[in-house]
Amino acid sequence: MENTELIPNMIASAMAPVFLLAGIGGFLNVLAARLARAVDRWRALSSVEEDANLLAERDGLGKRIVVANLAISLCVASGLAVCVVIVLIYLNPLTETDFGRVAGWAFVIAIVLLAGGLTAFLAEIRLALKTGLGPIPSPK
Repeated sequence: MENTELIPNMIASAMAPVFLLAGIGGFLNVLAARLARAVDRWRALSSVEEDANLLAERDGLGKRIVVANLAISLCVASGLAVCVVIVLIYLNPLTETDFGRVAGWAFVIAIVLLAGGLTAFLAEIRLALKTGLGPIPSPK
């Protein structure tokens, strides 16, 4: 490949992972906001000792915090794996080394981690509904 085509081809190849990385960043904003609200409420209830309902809510918030933190950790790991993919896409032509297989596996790992983060997010939402509203109503 000629040098004049090298940079535009690298940029074009990296666009899909860059958009994925942007999506993960937006999703992390949502997760961080949910975690912050749960932590704030947990702190507000931290001195409660007598009211059984508030104690149960505090325990539920503790579970939500753990699950939200797991979702954030998985999504951050996914974002890091996407960064590896982008670096490998750029290194491939620059070093004239074939990193295609490694980049492919890094992308698969990124998607699996993202799926785990989305699953943990769903679990956190279910816990929030269960904690805040009582039993979750069945879909009709």
